[in-house]
Parts: sequence; structure tokens; C-alpha cells
Amino acid sequence: MLGSDALETLSRRLAESISTMRIAENKFGFPEYVEKQKIEAEKLFQGYAKANPSKEDAYAAARAFLRGQSLDSWQRDVVATALAEPIRELAGAVVLSSKQFPKLLASYEKEAMKGELWRLTWHGLLTSYFAFDPTGRGAQNKLGCIELRRFLGRTWPVIDRQVGDNYVPDWVCVLRRETDVLSEQPAQKYAKAYLAGDNEPAERIANDLGIPQSSWFWHALVLAAVSRSSGENDAEFRRLIPRLIQLIQSKPAFRDDAIEKFLFDTTSVKAPLKTNAYVISSYSLQSGRTPS
Repeated sequence: MLGSDALETLSRRLAESISTMRIAENKFGFPEYVEKQKIEAEKLFQGYAKANPSKEDAYAAARAFLRGQSLDSWQRDVVATALAEPIRELAGAVVLSSKQFPKLLASYEKEAMKGELWRLTWHGLLTSYFAFDPTGRGAQNKLGCIELRRFLGRTWPVIDRQVGDNYVPDWVCVLRRETDVLSEQPAQKYAKAYLAGDNEPAERIANDLGIPQSSWFWHALVLAAVSRSSGENDAEFRRLIPRLIQLIQSKPAFRDDAIEKFLFDTTSVKAPLKTNAYVISSYSLQSGRTPS
């Protein structure tokens, strides 16, 4: 049987231990405390789940790759976030256009299918996908972006299954809702909503996935909107003109491509009204005035 001194010592040490763990501040048997800890743990997990390597490390890895240098395991993971980054020292070359890019992508896919690809590496590849700027780039760069999209489309089901339903990162939740962005027509859904007067779907996914304003996504959205509107009857086409002009003016970097497609689509259907509408729209885009 323990003596009184020993019991007092044990009692004091337990009190000290409880104090350091702040257990006394919380009442046992109250689920709200457990829920609080769960929420805090999830916030911490989300922070790690969308963490990206430093831009300097990713840039250096991309530069080394384009110079033909062998990458170590860390560089191979971090270069995934810089596939579309122009390398200044190499005249703006990007990994997407490299002859070695298909081999790198194939190695990622092999790992993904075996369940060995780091989730953050896949997220880095997704970041590079949306970072691609289609203006002023060569055909090889665009082909590289297409191959990257196809890779993401093939491997997404594997990543999705691996994540499961516990502590799901935000970006995974977004992709589960918006799988269209990995399809052959990634902007059609958002162009349709935009023409209907709803900007929210496009803006939401851009915010959720960190899509920059220079991304191919906005270019594809503009061209998809032009294509959809030019396929409508004359009355509907006329009604959509102001909306189209507003969209194109909000993305001036893609204006010339939009006007070119506008001209091709409207004249190819041999509809005088659509041709006149194009002339009015083109004038409005140049002058900044919206037709009545």
C-alpha cells in the first residue's frame, strides 16, 4: 500500500501533467471539444495537402531538366510545378516543349498507376496544366499541354481512389465536382454558363484551383463562347453579341484569336445577319463601345 507522501507526489505530478496538456480547460464527454480538435487537424492537413515547393527550387529543376542534367528524386518532384515556366537563361524554353518531356510524363504515369506517385507531385502537374499561357507559344508547347491534360485525365481516377473520403484536400473536392476541366472540351460548360449570364462557375473554379488570368483556360473559354454563339439562330446570335463583347474585352490578350474565330464562324454559315453582327462586334471591340 502506498504511503501518503507517495500519493501526494503522484497527485502533484498528475496535476502538472494535466496542466501542460490543458485537459483541465476542457470537459470530458463533450463532443464539441473533439470536433474542435478535428477541425484544427483538418486545417493543418489542408495546408500540407496543397503545399507547393518554392518557385526558386522548381525553376532551378526545370532549368536543369532542359539542360539535359539528371534530376534527383526531389528535383523530379518539384519540376512538376514548373513545366510551363519559361526559362530565361534558355530563351524562354519550357519543359512542355522538350523532347524529353514525354519520357518524364511516362515515368510519372507509371508511378501513378502503381500507387507510388506523391500526391503533391500530381497536384504540381495540375498547377502546371493551368499555368500554360497559349499566347505567343509554339505548336510543340501546345501539344505538350494537351499531353499533360490527357495524362491528368488518365491518372485522376487513380488519385481520386487513393485519397478516399477522409481528410480530402480542397483541390480534390473541386476536381470531383468539376471533372470537365480534364476533358477534351474543358471550357464548354463554363462558356455556356457565361453566355447565359452566369460568371460564377468560371470564376469559382479559377479561385478554387488558382487558375491565372494568362491561362489557356480563359482562352478556351473565350473561343468556346464564340463558337457556341455563332451556332445559334440569328435572333439569339444578336442577343448574345453584347455578352460576347464583354467577355472578350475582359480577356484582351485573347481578343485577336476571338475575332479571327468570330469571322471564320460567322462567315462560314453564309448568314448575312451574322456577318453584319461580326462587323458591328469587331468595331465595338476596337472602339470599346457596345452595339445597341
